[in-house]
Amino acid sequence: MRLWFREQLIKEGGGESKIAGMAREQLKVFTDKYGEVWEEDETVLSTVAGTVPITPEDMADATNRISQAAMAGVVSKHLRREWLQRASALEKARDIAQKNGEWQVPVMCVPITDEVTLDDRAVTGHLRHCLMIPEKLPDIHCACGRARLSRSHVLSCSRGDISQSVHQHDRSRDLVARMARRCGLYAVMEPRKITLQSNGFEGGPDITLSGMQMVAEGDSSVALIDVTYPVAENPTNIPTMMKATKPGAVAKAAELKKYKDREYAYVAARNGFQFYGAAMEKESLAQGQGFYELLKRIAAHRHGEDFNADIDNQYSYSRVGLWCAKTAWAYWRQALMVEFVNNREKVISEAVAKAVDRSEDGVHNAWQHGM
Repeated sequence: MRLWFREQLIKEGGGESKIAGMAREQLKVFTDKYGEVWEEDETVLSTVAGTVPITPEDMADATNRISQAAMAGVVSKHLRREWLQRASALEKARDIAQKNGEWQVPVMCVPITDEVTLDDRAVTGHLRHCLMIPEKLPDIHCACGRARLSRSHVLSCSRGDISQSVHQHDRSRDLVARMARRCGLYAVMEPRKITLQSNGFEGGPDITLSGMQMVAEGDSSVALIDVTYPVAENPTNIPTMMKATKPGAVAKAAELKKYKDREYAYVAARNGFQFYGAAMEKESLAQGQGFYELLKRIAAHRHGEDFNADIDNQYSYSRVGLWCAKTAWAYWRQALMVEFVNNREKVISEAVAKAVDRSEDGVHNAWQHGM
């Protein structure tokens, strides 16, 4: 094909063929419109996806790797530049929060089990939020009466019959414990009165894990886990989100707060345990370092074990029948995110229904979550 195109560029007696002339015109349109992209960053002209042609001679070069995927990459960067010029400060902050792509995991995973199956409502609601497509919630107050209905308010609302934050936290905590048990660890939910807690303090971390392998220096066989799922667009967290230059800033701050404001880290240190403050942001699903390290360590517990008819855990084994830490980590990470998004979108739908039912005029805007 390229040999044929080279022949079209230079015809006998001079000049070029009509098809070569058309290609030159089309490439000129392309370079005039998108040239600023590679003027800012020349690396876009040659990527893993292929190379981008600028002249017909590029297309005739037998050594090139021209691909539509590479050209689409240039178009995508151009559209992103245009979007950044008109985006609000909050939209830009949200874009940074989602930059690591964690939000894509639930919608990209293959639904091989119920644990990693995202329902239709959750798919549409999650994509609308992450792609910043305006969601037409009813223009009424939340049933709590303190604020207008919005996603960020619903996820932070503290009114007892509306707030599902505790239930959502507990369901996600339970799944972390289930993962730990499937990976061969002993998990105790919300242990109380751990040795060396201060007088009168009867609270405790979310989970205690026992029997963990000690591989790295400083590892302990017992770990105290305290999980949290902060709302980045909550008024309390907005300043952190707006100042962030990297994704996961709110999750990182929430994990640090666990060390500063809770006794658990102190109790763990005095008992020779390890403490994991583990945070995942409710909207972007960006995880803090503690959450990431916790999942990796749990998944690695049975690494290399033979398949022993443990059919419930088949998605944690490699093809050769050995427990694979990487496979287990990938599967349970997906399961945690999918269940979290399913629960989160269900909470929002229920809050909207309550707000509509309790609105003074009883107006129903025919809004359906995810439509």
